[in-house]
Amino acid sequence: MRTGDVVATWLQSTCSKRGAVPGTVMDPSQKRYLILAEEFSHDPHYGKTLRGVMRYRRESVVAILDTRRAGEVDDGVPIVARVDDALCFNPDTALVGVVTQGGRFPADWRALLRTCVSKGLHL
Repeated sequence: MRTGDVVATWLQSTCSKRGAVPGTVMDPSQKRYLILAEEFSHDPHYGKTLRGVMRYRRESVVAILDTRRAGEVDDGVPIVARVDDALCFNPDTALVGVVTQGGRFPADWRALLRTCVSKGLHL
């Protein structure tokens, strides 16, 4: 078996175990991001990841989650208050778009991440 065949077989088995399809979910250009920016989507310091993704991968962002700014639009991207509100935009990946203090997720963020996973989103 050639190396390319081994890699293709490994990718196929790994992706199918995770419920993903090779060439879609594994391909970053195909991802549809819900950016998690709770309370910091407006902040240039804490929201640096959000800003970078919006600048360089804007076409992949389908919604931003921030309860303080829910109902607004940022560069054509709707801002929602809850994960359920974002599901109509068909995200497949939740991306943490802000820096948390001390690099740790507070309890409410951990609950938010669990909700994302329970709704079928990749993190």
